[in-house]
Amino acid sequence: MDLELKQQFEKLDQRLDKTDGKLDRMEKFITENLVTKQELSELTEKVTTLTESVNKLTTAVDNLAKRINDFDKEHAVLKHQVSAIQDWIREASKKVGIEFKL
Repeated sequence: MDLELKQQFEKLDQRLDKTDGKLDRMEKFITENLVTKQELSELTEKVTTLTESVNKLTTAVDNLAKRINDFDKEHAVLKHQVSAIQDWIREASKKVGIEFKL
């Protein structure tokens, strides 16, 4: 009976060793692959900061694009005005007999 009990304990010991190995692997996996609440909170803060930065950059680019668009419109108006003035000067110079050179 002692021998039989000893064998059962040895089998139980072997099964516990296997279970310990599996638990060790699970613990290692969890430690390596899962994040803590603190790590998740830090990541969330970083994402929030990056999102704010992207929003500020987007606003700055939009403002710059508007200024360029406004400048282009103003440039077109001024170009037209200068062209009209040049045409007037050409006509006036013909009438007064002075050559218009540009």
